[in-house]
Amino acid sequence: AYRVHPYRHPVIGYEDLLRTMSREDLLAYYHQRYVPQNMTVVIVGDIDIARTEKMVRETFSTWPRKRWAPMFVPAEPPQTAPRHARETRPVQLTRIRWAYPSVALTDPDAAVLDVLSFVLGRGRSARVFKDLVEEKQVAVNAEAWSYTPADPGLFAFSLTCQPDQEAKLLEALQSQINSWKSLPFTQEELDRAKRQLLIQELNNLLTVDGQATYYGMNYFYTGSPTFGEQYLEQVESVTLADLNRVIDTWLLPERRIL
Repeated sequence: AYRVHPYRHPVIGYEDLLRTMSREDLLAYYHQRYVPQNMTVVIVGDIDIARTEKMVRETFSTWPRKRWAPMFVPAEPPQTAPRHARETRPVQLTRIRWAYPSVALTDPDAAVLDVLSFVLGRGRSARVFKDLVEEKQVAVNAEAWSYTPADPGLFAFSLTCQPDQEAKLLEALQSQINSWKSLPFTQEELDRAKRQLLIQELNNLLTVDGQATYYGMNYFYTGSPTFGEQYLEQVESVTLADLNRVIDTWLLPERRIL
């Protein structure tokens, strides 16, 4: 999916590179990146704001600013043709990712794609699961997901099947995608997806740890700690026409990654 952007690398890095690193290499990286102007402090709960702010200022008052150059992150070029890769491992089931390049979290279409993922593949009543797992029985599991981080992410289907069912499964998913024109989404499907997404977001706020993560991640990805409120408003405003529009915009055959 990524050939230029750093998202192509595993977060934990590569074993061969890790083995060549010295303690001095790690310390140099630490001193370069772990500086005050590259840090966010998030505090939630029943606190005395003035006392807490004083404590934070005192705690970090002796931590000097240092030279810090923001990282240059190259943009991923537009994908213009389908991509396909296969990896063979000693496993019992075939695992498939059928994906499309999509948008960043701050794009208005992010909320629409999230809702679409719930309509298509979140739960047993979702279209893709119902069709491929329960009715055609060509998959052991099938779900859809939308990944929208700080830079453009992916909209994808995760599929698991018996090895001898692979060709039938891929054909069935393509048939399912083709059916969205002749069997349009219903208001009931849209309302259920919105409700599921809303419950998921609200469940993340039930603990102070969840709230701290919520504000911190919002600020990190968008520059606004309260972006989540705007996002939920966008979810509420998604229409059936929006679902069809993002399919026609982002889920294009020439942009498929298998």
